[in-house]
Amino acid sequence: MKDYFIGIGGIGMSALARLQLEKGGEVLGSDLSKGGDALKEMGAKVFSSHDSKNIEKGMRVIYSSAIFGDNPEIMRAKELGLPILHRSEFLSELMCEKKALVVSGSHGKTTTSSLLASVFIQAKKDPSIVVGGVLRKEGVNGKLGQGEHFIAEGDESDGSFLRSNPHAAIVTSFDPDHMEFWKTEERLEGAFREFFQKTKTLFWCGSCERLKKLTPAGFSYGFSEDCDIQIFRVRQKGFKMIFDLSFQGKEYSDIWLNLIGEHNVLNAAAVFALSIFEGLFEEHIREAFDTFAGVHRRMEKVGRVFNVDLYDDYAHHPTEIQKTLKGFRKAVKPARVVALFEPHRSARFTRHYDDFLRSFEDVDLLIVTDVFGAFAGGEADVSPKEFANKLGAIYIPKDQLIDELPKILMPYDSFITLGAGMVTGIGRELAKKADAFKKMKGVLIYGGESPEHEISLRSSRYALKGLQQKCFDVTELRITKEGMWVLESSEPKERMSQAIFQILKDADFAFPIVHGTNSEDGMLQGFLSTLGIPYAGSDWMGSAFSMNKAYVKAQAIQSGIATARYIDVVKAEFEEGLENAKSLHFPVWVKPCHLGSSIGIKRVESYESLREGMEEVFKMDSHLIIEEEILDRQIEVALFGTDDFIETLFPGEIVSEGKFYDYEGKYGQNCTPWRDVADISDNLAEKIIQAAKIIYQKGGLSGFARIDFFLDRKDQFFLNEINPLPGLTPTSLFPIMCSHAKLDEKAVIDKILMTMLYERRKKGS
Repeated sequence: MKDYFIGIGGIGMSALARLQLEKGGEVLGSDLSKGGDALKEMGAKVFSSHDSKNIEKGMRVIYSSAIFGDNPEIMRAKELGLPILHRSEFLSELMCEKKALVVSGSHGKTTTSSLLASVFIQAKKDPSIVVGGVLRKEGVNGKLGQGEHFIAEGDESDGSFLRSNPHAAIVTSFDPDHMEFWKTEERLEGAFREFFQKTKTLFWCGSCERLKKLTPAGFSYGFSEDCDIQIFRVRQKGFKMIFDLSFQGKEYSDIWLNLIGEHNVLNAAAVFALSIFEGLFEEHIREAFDTFAGVHRRMEKVGRVFNVDLYDDYAHHPTEIQKTLKGFRKAVKPARVVALFEPHRSARFTRHYDDFLRSFEDVDLLIVTDVFGAFAGGEADVSPKEFANKLGAIYIPKDQLIDELPKILMPYDSFITLGAGMVTGIGRELAKKADAFKKMKGVLIYGGESPEHEISLRSSRYALKGLQQKCFDVTELRITKEGMWVLESSEPKERMSQAIFQILKDADFAFPIVHGTNSEDGMLQGFLSTLGIPYAGSDWMGSAFSMNKAYVKAQAIQSGIATARYIDVVKAEFEEGLENAKSLHFPVWVKPCHLGSSIGIKRVESYESLREGMEEVFKMDSHLIIEEEILDRQIEVALFGTDDFIETLFPGEIVSEGKFYDYEGKYGQNCTPWRDVADISDNLAEKIIQAAKIIYQKGGLSGFARIDFFLDRKDQFFLNEINPLPGLTPTSLFPIMCSHAKLDEKAVIDKILMTMLYERRKKGS
C-alpha cells in the first residue's frame, strides 16, 4: 500500500515519511512549501499543491492537526473509502513493536527528545527516532533504527499523546496551553492523568507546581530535596551548563551540558536518569551531553554580520521565552541582547497577553513584529504595535524588518529571533546585508607626556590591528611628549585644534592606550567623560585608584589580601616617613605612587641610604611608598570585565630569577624571559585569581587590566600593583597570556569594547 502524507514537508510529517522510506515503503505526499525536497531525494513523490487528483485507490492517507476536513485530498480520500490516519495513529503503529520512550509536556519536548536520542545514539543503541526538530549533528528529524528503543515526542496540543503506550516517558511541564482544542483546564488535566496511567515508568518534573498538583507516580526530578532525582550545584559557563545530580542513592558530579538555561538542566536531568534506568553507561551519557550539537531552531546560531551575533529560537510561549532569554543573557553577557518577537497565533497572543508582558525582562532592546497567522486563527484583541508601546519596545512590520534592523543593531549585539513562524529566516537574511549597517566611528589615542610615551606608541599598534575591522572607522590621535594632540600624519601647532576636538565629539567611542601620568591616572578618562564619549578601559575613578600604589595596597590589606610590608609617605611629611621606615627590613624599594610599575623606582640597600633614595623619587612624585623587597617570583593575572562579571586568564609569570623586573627588562632588547602559563598549581592559581578579582572589583575597574603579585618560596602571594592600561607590546605579558588563550588582537579588542558598551548601557547613556 502507498502512504500519502498531506503536508509532507512539515517537521512532524517529514519524520514519519522518512521512516517509511527507510523501511522501503512507497511514499507520496503534498506540500505547499519546499519542505519535501529532501524526501524527494530519498525517492518520495511530492506534489506542490493539495489537489484531489493526487489521491488514488490503494493509498493510505496520513494527515496532521493542521489539516482540516475541507481539505480536497481528505475529501477525495473519504469518497474513495481509503484508510485515513492521524499522524499520531501512524506513529503509534510504528512504535508498537519497540520500547517506546516518549517525551511530552507543554515545553521542551523537542530539545529533551533530541537529547535523549543523542544519548542512545552515543551509546550505540541504534534507536528509531521521530522528533520535532532536525538534530544538527545527524541532520535528520527521524530515522529507522535496528535497536529495541523508539524515541518520540508525545504531542499534548491535540491530545494525540494519548495514542501512545510508553515503556518510559518524560513529562517536562504542564501549562494551560492549546485551549482552543482543550476548552477547559480540567480536560487538559484529565488527559495528562490518562497519559500517566498509560506509562510504565514515568519521569516527571517536580519543579513544575502544576504537575505536582496532579500527583503522578514515578520518579520526580528537580531542584528541591523532595525530588527523587535531585539537581544541585548548577553553574553556567558561556553556552554550557554544569550541574550535579543524585539518583537512586548515587551522586553524579560535574555533568557538562552543551545547552543553556536551568530549564534545560531540568530536561537533561530527566534524560540522564531515564538513560541510567535503561542500563546505559554513565560515560556515554556524559559524552553525549557535552557534545550535544542541538536542534535546528533551538538556540541556533545562524550567522554573524558586522560583529553582531545572530541567533534563532522557536520559543513562542511566555514561559519558554522567559527561560530562554534568562539563559541567553547569561551566555552572551556583556553583549547587548536585542530580541525580535513574532507573536504566534492570534488566540494565543490574546490569551497570554499579560504573561508575554512579563517575559522580556532579560532583553536590552525588544522589537515586535506582526502576529504569525498559523492555522488556529481568530483576530487578536490587541495589536503588536500596542504591545510594543506598553513595553517601550519598537514595532516594525514584517515587510520592513530587513531594511530597518541594520539601522538599529550595533557591533557586539547578540540578536535573537523568537517565534514559531517566518521570523526564523530573518537572521539568515541579515547575514547577507553587511553593507546596510552603519560603521562606528572610533578614535585611537596614544602617546602622552609620561616617560612611557614610546611604550604607548608600541602598544597602539596592537590595538590598531584589533580595531581594523569592517564595522569601525578609526582615526588615530597622537599626544606628543609636550601634550599636543595631533593627527598621525600632521605636525603639532597647538595643544588641541578645533578639528581634532570635533573628531572627538563626533566619535562613537575612544580607545585610549596612553600610559603614565596625565592619562592612565584618570586625567584622560575624566576629559573623555566630560565630553560624553564612551571609552575603553576603566573610568577616571578606577584609573586614579589603580595608579596610586598606596591606595591599592591599603585596599588589599582591608580585603584580606597580603602585600609586602610598606609605609607611604607624602612629601610634606618627609622626616616623619624617614623615621617610620626604621621598622622595615632592608633592602627596600622606594616607589613613586603615581607612575608606572618600573618608572622612577629606587632600590635602597640600607637605612643609611634611604634619605637619598627618597629625595630622588620625590623629584618625580609628591607621594611615595617604601616597600620591603620580595623578589622570589612575579605572577601576573589578565582580567576583562566590569564589577558584576569578570573573566580571567590563567596567570603568567615573569622569570626574573630574583632580580627586579625593571623598564629594560620589560621593554628592552634583552627583555626578561616570561612564561605565558605560570608554573604553579591549579589550586594556587585559583587563589591568586580570586584575589585579583577582589581587587578589580574594589577598585571599580572595567574593560581590562593586569594585576601583579609576588610569590615567595612558601607559595604565599602578595599583591604588587594594578596596571589599568597594561602594555600591549610584543614583549608585554598581557597580550602574551591572551595569545596562549587563543585570543588574537581582534578578540582582545572585542572583549574590551563589549565591556565599554555594557558600561554605557548601565549608566543609561
